[in-house]
Amino acid sequence: MTHERLKEILTRRLRLRDPQFSLHGMGRISGRVVSATFAGKGDSDRQQMIWDALDAELGPASVREVGMLLAYAPDEWNLQLEGHLLSGRPSKLQPKSTARKKGRLTRV
Repeated sequence: MTHERLKEILTRRLRLRDPQFSLHGMGRISGRVVSATFAGKGDSDRQQMIWDALDAELGPASVREVGMLLAYAPDEWNLQLEGHLLSGRPSKLQPKSTARKKGRLTRV
């Protein structure tokens, strides 16, 4: 399975609108798919769509050829997440303080 073949299968079978792919690996491919087609659908529905398409195209080989594929709608991709550093600046979420208790840091 090549990355291009996987992109073609998913785009055609799921009728993906403006898809963006980030795929990794050779032999067993993993990665992410971003498309407006996934908007308004839950995570399990998205995964079911992907695996139904792969099973219809590849049959039992799909589980050997494809690993984890995460699906996002465009407005969900590149969201600022609390607790992560973005643009070199800390996010708004900061721990109040920490204290050492029996060799472990604890939040107080």
